[in-house]
Amino acid sequence: MDSELGEIMKKRFTKKVPEDKLYQRIVDFLKEQTMCVLSTASPDGVPRSTPLEYYSHGMTLYILCDPGVKVENIKVNPRVSFGIYNDPHPVWTDPHNWARNKGAQITGTAKLLSDEQPEYQEGLNHYKWQIFWTALGRPLDQPPRGRNMIKIDIQKVEYTEYGLKRDGFASKQVWITPGYKG
Repeated sequence: MDSELGEIMKKRFTKKVPEDKLYQRIVDFLKEQTMCVLSTASPDGVPRSTPLEYYSHGMTLYILCDPGVKVENIKVNPRVSFGIYNDPHPVWTDPHNWARNKGAQITGTAKLLSDEQPEYQEGLNHYKWQIFWTALGRPLDQPPRGRNMIKIDIQKVEYTEYGLKRDGFASKQVWITPGYKG
C-alpha cells in the first residue's frame, strides 16, 4: 500500500497557483527564512557561492556582509542567483513533514550600498542587525556602519512546495517580475 506521498507523486499536477497567491506565498517564505546561498560570477565566469544571512522586504533582500569575492564579483556583474530552503533534513515518511518542504531558486540584480546612501538605512530598517550586534556585545545605539550591504531586487523565483500537490497544484511554480527578460 502506497503512502500519501507515493500516491500524490504518481499524479501529474500542472495547475498554477493564482499570481497574487503565489506572490504572497513567496514573500511569506522569504520572511520565514534568514539564510541563503548567494551565487555570483567573476568577470571570466568563475562561479562563487556563499552562505549568508539575509532579511527580506517584499521581493527585495538585504544582506550585510564582509568584503570578499562575492562583493568584487557584484561590482562587475550585478546579476546574481541564490537558493533558499526550509528543511535540510526532510522526513519523507512523515505526512506533516514532507508537505511543508519548500525551496526557491531565485534570480535577481544586486546593488552594493554604502552607509552614506539612503537605501542603506532603508535596508537596516528591514535587517535584524540588532540580534547579531547583541551577540557581539556591541551597543544598539550604534548601528552597523562601514560595512557592505547588498540589496537584491528579485526578478524570477522558481518556487517548490510539495504541499501544493495536496490542493491539486503543481509543486513547482514560477513567479516573474513584469518586464523581466531572463
